[in-house]
Amino acid sequence: MSSSLDVVVGLLGQYHAGVESFANEHLTLKEAFAPAQSAVDGLAADMGLSAWEIKTILIFVLAFPLGLVLNYLPGGAAVKHMFSLATGILLSQFIMGYAWVHSLVTVAVSYLFMLVLPRKAAAGGVFFVTLAYLVYAHYRRMINDNLDEDFSGPQMVLTIKLSTLAFQLFDGAKAPKEDKAAVANGKPAKAPRVDNGPQPLKKTPNLIEYFGFCYSFSSFFVGPAFHYDEYNNSITGAKYRKFKGPNGEIVTHVPQGLFLDALKKFVTSVVFLAYFVYDKKNSYSA
Repeated sequence: MSSSLDVVVGLLGQYHAGVESFANEHLTLKEAFAPAQSAVDGLAADMGLSAWEIKTILIFVLAFPLGLVLNYLPGGAAVKHMFSLATGILLSQFIMGYAWVHSLVTVAVSYLFMLVLPRKAAAGGVFFVTLAYLVYAHYRRMINDNLDEDFSGPQMVLTIKLSTLAFQLFDGAKAPKEDKAAVANGKPAKAPRVDNGPQPLKKTPNLIEYFGFCYSFSSFFVGPAFHYDEYNNSITGAKYRKFKGPNGEIVTHVPQGLFLDALKKFVTSVVFLAYFVYDKKNSYSA
């Protein structure tokens, strides 16, 4: 038993070393982020916090202006998906360094399952892969005290998001019993619906939609883990009421007050953040 465990630990160590080497050589922008990292280190020293804590705070603070930009970004849904993807990947590289690639492995393998496997097998496969990788992430967290290389937080969020998406697609492929006759006659079956929670999906998201969902800056690092249709409806504006304009065009009605609501939450966050920093700095000095 002990020898088998040693073999598994050895293989995991080799896998991690390979990921680190490949990521540092091909998939990270470490030199580009060097000035920002230096600024974070200096700020951490001045505030009595760790660089990891400063980066975590930065995630929360940046979510507000980035969300504002995303909301008013012109060019349609495809541009917003790209913005969500690009900002998420850049921030993940800055926060986690090479360790961001672990999320890429999980996201890519899960998407491959959704594309090539039957819906039921894909749902089970994605759940198994994401959960197994989450266990691996926590194992790495236990043996490595360097929080800058910790990817367990994003991995927990991805486990929820990806497994939920896979089961949404599985639910969308199931035809209710009363629709079997319609299917036999070549008519489309209605996907089962639920009143609350994730809705069944009939179609796998395309590559940009999928990766934009996975790396959305608003939830990638610490959650909350919203489901795909909630994300996509926000990006496309489908969650808002639509009506015909005077010339027959479709007009999207965005509720008033969204900016003020976000501003209130931002101010509240800053107040509690200031208290956290003040309290921690004084507790260290004491």
